[in-house]
Amino acid sequence: MTNAKMSGAIDAPPDIVYDLIADPARLQEWDVTYEGGSPLHPDREGTPTFEIDRTLANRGIHLSCRVIAAEAPTLFAFTCTGSAGEIVQESFTLDPSADGGTTIVREAVYELPGQDLGVIANQTYTQATEERSIEQAFARLNRLIGSSASTDRPAVPGETDTRSEDTGTISSEEPYTAHAKDDQPPSRPT
Repeated sequence: MTNAKMSGAIDAPPDIVYDLIADPARLQEWDVTYEGGSPLHPDREGTPTFEIDRTLANRGIHLSCRVIAAEAPTLFAFTCTGSAGEIVQESFTLDPSADGGTTIVREAVYELPGQDLGVIANQTYTQATEERSIEQAFARLNRLIGSSASTDRPAVPGETDTRSEDTGTISSEEPYTAHAKDDQPPSRPT
């Protein structure tokens, strides 16, 4: 089982961030590991569910998911299973920040049976790649919300996002706020 936990700052209030995060059909807009998500629909017991495809550790997975927490605008969580026994669980905790934005904590748990992922610097391959994809997703989420949401906060002159969606690289001009563990200072990926 692999765990990843990261936090970041989004330049919009929690209700706007929540509306985007809690819509599985829009996951692929800001997290490139997802594609083809269905809208939420209730199962026989009335629990919201959705279907989605995801690529984790170079493994394409079709997931059947159910929402386990939907507490607007502070918490959205779901758990998914794949046809080969894969388990994917994600939660998003949103808190308002002093500047009118949102601090978001994304926690993920993965189990990919039958795949020898190896170890990279005391992290499994899945954890290392997931942390990188979360960093990319936070940057895309910020851009997506910034382009579609109206907030009372003016844009900062000269502020640019220099993260590459394809490679995940970050230039020295971009402030970096996401970090893997709460007890460690933020770091910049290389």
